[in-house]
Amino acid sequence: MRKKMIIRFCAAIITIVWSVSDAKEIKYSEKELHQFVVSFANDMNKQLPMFIDKETRVDSVIPYKKTFIYMCSLPYINYDEFNYSEIKVLKEKELVNNVCTNKSMSMLAKQHGYSFVWVYYDKTGKELIRFSVDGKKCGK
Repeated sequence: MRKKMIIRFCAAIITIVWSVSDAKEIKYSEKELHQFVVSFANDMNKQLPMFIDKETRVDSVIPYKKTFIYMCSLPYINYDEFNYSEIKVLKEKELVNNVCTNKSMSMLAKQHGYSFVWVYYDKTGKELIRFSVDGKKCGK
């Protein structure tokens, strides 16, 4: 049961990361870039909330200053059942790799100082885990 939950959680995070990969190459001024990010988030939010697998729901995407925040729920999981350490170890390196190798996300992170945050909540709304990736984690 726990392995299945971890595999589904990993797949959900990958799906969320890929959702940003559709953005075209970004060559905008900071103001235009901000408008692009806000527009992208608004378009995504029109499709949310959405289950991306049996256990994971993306509730909203928030562009805040230079941070792109994915608000997600695991509505069938209780805080007490969640293995924070195991998930953190498994996913953090993978998320950094995904952001840093995805052309659009990498450009936002490295060249424009954006960070990407994924926040997951349990069925009561209690935060389970938070992942954050910025350009510093990508190196040069």
